[in-house]
Amino acid sequence: MSDTYTDILKAFNEGRYLDVIAASDSLDDPEDRLLLGIACYKMGRMHKAREIFEDISVLVSSLIRAQYYMAMIYQAQGAPEAARACVERYTLFHPDDDEALDLLDQTQPEEALLWEASPELAKLYASQGHYRQALDIYAALVDDSDDGSLRREALKVQQMHIIKTLESWRERMKT
Repeated sequence: MSDTYTDILKAFNEGRYLDVIAASDSLDDPEDRLLLGIACYKMGRMHKAREIFEDISVLVSSLIRAQYYMAMIYQAQGAPEAARACVERYTLFHPDDDEALDLLDQTQPEEALLWEASPELAKLYASQGHYRQALDIYAALVDDSDDGSLRREALKVQQMHIIKTLESWRERMKT
């Protein structure tokens, strides 16, 4: 935490809003700008407060994309609850993002199954249309194998997963 922020926070907490406003030229951090916006609001400078809050809102909206990528990482690491929390925050700002909505669908709690990764199990999942589960199995198998036919099967399942995803997007667009 910078000294400037500490000083501004102290002035803000003590109700010295004019001191916060006077320091506005040196306030670049979002936290400082938030305190400045609140100080302007408290002092009745609504126009200036609105400008500051609009700038902060644009920044927050652009930075919220980090929540989407955190969700992707959590999902890949096998933490669907954390992934779901992140993607839910992201979709508050971007409710029409089809990729995020698909990720939200993928993070639905499922019953844990006991299984040992095998090509047969992956084929079974794929034949039933459970492409995400089949891809997870293929990913585990392909990492441990140099089998070219296994890679080709995984690519076919990946293509089917993409097609299924595109079809679900098309259905959402109809509604």
